[in-house]
Amino acid sequence: MTTVDLGTAWQDIRARMMQVALPDSRFDMDLDSFIPAFTGVDTASRSAAGQSPFIRAKRLFITPDNSMQELRHLALAAGKTVLIPTYGLKRGFLKLDPARFDPALALYASWGDGGEHFGTFVPIPELPGIGRIDLCLVGAAAVTTSGLRFGMGHRYFDVEWNIFAAAGLVSDATPVWTVVHEAQVIEATNAGGLDEVPVDMTFTPDRTIAMPQAARPAVLRVDTLALLFGATPPAAVVDAVRCA
Repeated sequence: MTTVDLGTAWQDIRARMMQVALPDSRFDMDLDSFIPAFTGVDTASRSAAGQSPFIRAKRLFITPDNSMQELRHLALAAGKTVLIPTYGLKRGFLKLDPARFDPALALYASWGDGGEHFGTFVPIPELPGIGRIDLCLVGAAAVTTSGLRFGMGHRYFDVEWNIFAAAGLVSDATPVWTVVHEAQVIEATNAGGLDEVPVDMTFTPDRTIAMPQAARPAVLRVDTLALLFGATPPAAVVDAVRCA
């Protein structure tokens, strides 16, 4: 394996995903606007849910991407608490606690709008009170076999991780996984930036790719905040992160 140009790789992956991605209700097949579910996503999700860290986990962070919906469903159906970020972190996070609704409604709660209905909002300053996160499940537009996520929207999780780390909710030992189609995986050894959080395990409908668990970044670069939020990031985010 070797390093590749990630910009070119993303263009190639996006073209391949047009054959297997499932359309979004708002963005249709505009893969620059959302991370899609795909043919075989249920198989890949069940593979992840069959792993010991998922089975043991009581509290999970799961991104709101379409590709993560089945994992949100499986977690809630198993009685696990799920934490989801709101759009742009403007309203902090949503906590979905299955003890607060009928288990038969777990599927509906796993949908984007369902999370808004069944969840309770957790402002960023109140995060330390929710308890430690046992597992992070994050969407990816594309991922290398060395664990680097890239493509649309991939930097938001780096901010969320930093917020969690500063609040004492995660550590270097907290697993970070993703679920993608085989078409979204590229054989490459590209290294991420100093504040990028790699994934430890990737699940596709065809295989499981394990990576050595890397040390997590201790701080977030100021220019990462500017990249995502422009000149005026949410005040609660600025107060919660450790920047350098």
